[in-house]
Amino acid sequence: MKRKIVIIHHCGDIGGAGRSLIQTAKILEENYTVSVLCPSGTPMHNLLMENNISVVPYDFNAGSVEYYSGGPSVFSRTYFSQFVKRFTSWNKIKKLLEQENADVIMLNSITLSFLIPKIKRNFSAKTVCFVRETFPENGCGIMFRKYKNLLNKSDAVLFISDYDRLLFNLKIKHTITLKNSVPDCFFESTDTDGAFEAINVAREENVFYALYAGGTSMLKGSQVIADAMAKLPENIHLLLCGCSIDDGKEIFGKYGDRVHYLGMLKDMIPAYTACDVLVFPSTKAHQARPAFEAGCFRKPVIISGFKQTEEFVRNEFNGLCFAPGDGKSLAEKILYLSKNPKKAAEYGENNYKLSIMQKANFDS
Repeated sequence: MKRKIVIIHHCGDIGGAGRSLIQTAKILEENYTVSVLCPSGTPMHNLLMENNISVVPYDFNAGSVEYYSGGPSVFSRTYFSQFVKRFTSWNKIKKLLEQENADVIMLNSITLSFLIPKIKRNFSAKTVCFVRETFPENGCGIMFRKYKNLLNKSDAVLFISDYDRLLFNLKIKHTITLKNSVPDCFFESTDTDGAFEAINVAREENVFYALYAGGTSMLKGSQVIADAMAKLPENIHLLLCGCSIDDGKEIFGKYGDRVHYLGMLKDMIPAYTACDVLVFPSTKAHQARPAFEAGCFRKPVIISGFKQTEEFVRNEFNGLCFAPGDGKSLAEKILYLSKNPKKAAEYGENNYKLSIMQKANFDS
């Protein structure tokens, strides 16, 4: 009989942590019985069901410890609200975990690490925390030490980057880096014309298409890419996904037909196939999952130059780095690749090799 793993997921929206959760669950299912605690009736709940992953839905806010690069201030209303929810949710979480009777309980985010001592006191199951957040370079303050103390109470901790694993330098025995990966379907060839048809964009000759998947998020760099568009010629177009047309036009409306609004995409394959480059202009260090997703399609990446993301995008190897928050610098990088297709192809091929390597490491 297979042992059982329960994964606690706290967010109903579909993000990088959620997509990676699906791959993690699929791999674990080869040797374990897996179920996922997830907010009920949410896009993430539906996506798990679509992927035939067992879901234990819950209808309350589990609470969280919010401190990471790009997260809310500890003095914000969001932080305080989540702080309060941590104390009111435990009895409900405990009841669900008692019903599941798992051998291993995995927390799918460091923001849930407040649950580690509670689980250890009440259950015999092994506790694993998957740290999916990126931390600021100078993030070794009081909150960082609180996180570290919580993680050191766990039986094992997984990190998505070597940077964060080395930053924490935990004393427990089992800590590994398990970088994000992508599903097998991302490596299947897709017809470019069919991709443009799927995203409902009329493909134009001699147009260079940059893909930005951050919607209107300031953290992910919406204003930075908007500033860059103002400095680029007419043959540079933007494929924008992650927001509604109305929301997108508030920031990008003045660029007219040069911006193509793709909306909220469950399937990113057509968008990656259609683009010439992925831009990842985050204003703070942020996990770079789209960087190696783009690599599956042999596409280069232009990314904000943070130390925390250097292991994902190497400047002038699988993409280009630019000064964070600098629209002019970003525009220069986009224009350079548009005028140097051989260099763009070289970076794209290197990104493909890194994505293949990363998937092999994840699967093993």
